[in-house]
Amino acid sequence: MADQRPEIRAPLTAEVVEHFGFRVTLRGFDTSQVREFLHAVAEAMRSQTARIAELERMLRDAEQRAEHPVLDDDKLAAALGDETARVLRSAHEAAADIRGRAQEHVERVVQQARDDSERFTAEAASILEVRRAAAEAEANEILEAARAEAALMTSDATTSAASMIGEAEEAARVAIEQAKAERNEVLSDVRRRRRVANTQIEQLRAGRERLLAAYDVVRSTLEHATAELDVADGEAKAAAEAVGRRMNAAVDPNQADALASAPPEPEPVPEPVPEPVVAAVEPELEPVVAQVEPEPEPVAEPEPVAESEPEPEPEVAEPTQTAANDALFERLRNEQAASVEDAKEILRERDESASNEAVVFARAASRNETCAGLEQHLTRRLKRAMQDEQNLVLDRLRSVRGALSADAALGAESEHLTAYVTIVEPALADAARAGAAVTGNAIDVAPELVTSVANDLAMELVLPLRRHLDERLHEAAAVGDDMITASDRVSSAYREAKAQRVGRLAGDWLAAAWAVGVHAATPAGTPGVWAVDPQTGCCTDCDDNGLAGPVPAGSAFPTGHLYPPAHPGCRCVIAPMP
Repeated sequence: MADQRPEIRAPLTAEVVEHFGFRVTLRGFDTSQVREFLHAVAEAMRSQTARIAELERMLRDAEQRAEHPVLDDDKLAAALGDETARVLRSAHEAAADIRGRAQEHVERVVQQARDDSERFTAEAASILEVRRAAAEAEANEILEAARAEAALMTSDATTSAASMIGEAEEAARVAIEQAKAERNEVLSDVRRRRRVANTQIEQLRAGRERLLAAYDVVRSTLEHATAELDVADGEAKAAAEAVGRRMNAAVDPNQADALASAPPEPEPVPEPVPEPVVAAVEPELEPVVAQVEPEPEPVAEPEPVAESEPEPEPEVAEPTQTAANDALFERLRNEQAASVEDAKEILRERDESASNEAVVFARAASRNETCAGLEQHLTRRLKRAMQDEQNLVLDRLRSVRGALSADAALGAESEHLTAYVTIVEPALADAARAGAAVTGNAIDVAPELVTSVANDLAMELVLPLRRHLDERLHEAAAVGDDMITASDRVSSAYREAKAQRVGRLAGDWLAAAWAVGVHAATPAGTPGVWAVDPQTGCCTDCDDNGLAGPVPAGSAFPTGHLYPPAHPGCRCVIAPMP
């Protein structure tokens, strides 16, 4: 079909223009071919116009020569004769006739060319308008189809994203609920153990008070019993001597005076004499046995001795009774001393616990007061630096052609990190010095320790920022965003970092620097306990560290940390043990 079309360079006639066919493309006629054809039509019209002008010039020259001949007919007739004059007249008439016909032909050709040109122009404009309308209609259809397909894909993507977000939120909620349940279970167990310990302390305190009261009763009873024994011993001996003298006097009256004046011999005491002694001792021992409930054995010891002693000799009864009483009193004194020591130990532990709580509260309050001012200052400095950095990235985005990466916009990663380390290091050094001062051992914390904390803070702040900025710039280049939209993407990345991460990271790492100062100022091997901030609380990991008890400085707690924080947001402290 394309081979049958006339070439554009062929002579243009009305038939060629009328039957000329254009190539059909996706959007209508081939615009380049249409333009080439119109150019050929214009060249043909210019050629015909030039030809018409040339003919008109020749006609004007012929007319001028005819109007102004060099020789008139009379002169020619006179000079050449009648025959020649007649030929000349015939030639003049033929020339006039030719000139008339030529002028008519020229006028007809010009008019035809003008008509053909107007017709060609109208046809080309009509064809162009039809093809343009068809191309626009087809383009609109394609655009609408693309929009519909994009809307469908966007809807599918939105639905899928919402489903994934819902699943992620549900999984996160379940994980959080499980973590909360485990935390509550652990905290409940800790609270239960604390209640049990407090109950045991109160029970021990009550037992101590009861033992002290029993000790007072036992002591008063022993003092009374000792006094009674001292009095009863003398009275019993005097009564025994008097009875002996009376009995001897009754047997031999002549020896009464001699017996009365002679010193008493160590004779055995009659059987009724020990009974008052035993009777005097027993009432004093019974209250003692009643007061000392855990040891009922001493109650039975005096009674078998008194009841089973058949001999009336005081020399045998008195040592046995005294040894039993001494053993009873010695056991009571030992038990009382042990109870007093246990009670003192309990009170000492309670005092130490109260002292530790006071130290924890004091350290946490000092840390919070120190870090609050430093956090505001550091947050302002970081936000100001990020704002200057954002302006620099926007300037480079406007000046650089093509895709822009984070490396091209911000420079090398190491240089970027070094800049932020320089910004945060002074505030972290102040926090570390304050932590060292709270231990009472104000020292200059080693610069490498502060630099390590500053590097960690810079990495946690800079690396996510560069990653998000790189993603935003690649997205802008992929979808062909204009300058305003690309700038909005960059501003969004910095706005998210300044609003959601700067303040939190400043607080966390200032607390970490403070803890580094405390650890550096604490002598190695000094025992300390991991204590949760009483105002904020913490997580189960920190509770595990707290339950580990005293840990020497330089040794790791159960979570593997030498000192707080154990995680973002942790505000625990290390409390020294006395």
